[in-house]
Amino acid sequence: SFSDPTVSARIGARPTPELAFGTSFSHGSYLVTDTPSADQTTFGLDASWQHHHWQIWGEVFHSTFEVPGVGDAEMVSYYLETKYKLNASWWLALRWNQSFFGDVSDGKGGSAQWDRDAWRADLALGHRISRHVQAKVQYSYGDKQGRDVEGDHMLATQLTVRF
Repeated sequence: SFSDPTVSARIGARPTPELAFGTSFSHGSYLVTDTPSADQTTFGLDASWQHHHWQIWGEVFHSTFEVPGVGDAEMVSYYLETKYKLNASWWLALRWNQSFFGDVSDGKGGSAQWDRDAWRADLALGHRISRHVQAKVQYSYGDKQGRDVEGDHMLATQLTVRF
C-alpha cells in the first residue's frame, strides 16, 4: 500500500564489456495484516560473464521474513546458469538452483526448520524464431528434504512473444 511501501534498489558495475556484477536490497511488507511486523528484507549479489558463444551468470539472496507470533524466518537461495549459443537462433542452457531454510521458534522453547531445503537442475533448448518470438523446451529435476509429494520431474514448454 502507499502507507507502507516496499523499497528496492540495485547498484551494479560493468568493469569490462564481458563482466558485470551488482548488489540489491529490498524491504517491505509481504503480508497484509493488522500486525505491524510482517516485513521481508532481502539482500542479493549477482554476477555475469559473457564471451563469444558463452554466457554465465548467477545470484545469491538472503531473505528475512518477520512472521507474526513466530519471529524471524530466514532463507538463503542461489542459482548458477550457463547458456551456450549454438548459432544465431538456437541455444542450450543449464541452471542449478538451491534454497536453504533456517530455523524458527516452535512455540515450545525449541526450534524447527520453517521449510525444507531444496535443489533443482534445469536443462533447456531454445530457438529464436524471429526478432519477437522465441520458443523453449525445458526439463527439470529436483528434490527437497523429507517426503516429496510434488514429484521430482518436470517438462515445460514456453512461447515468448515480444511487442
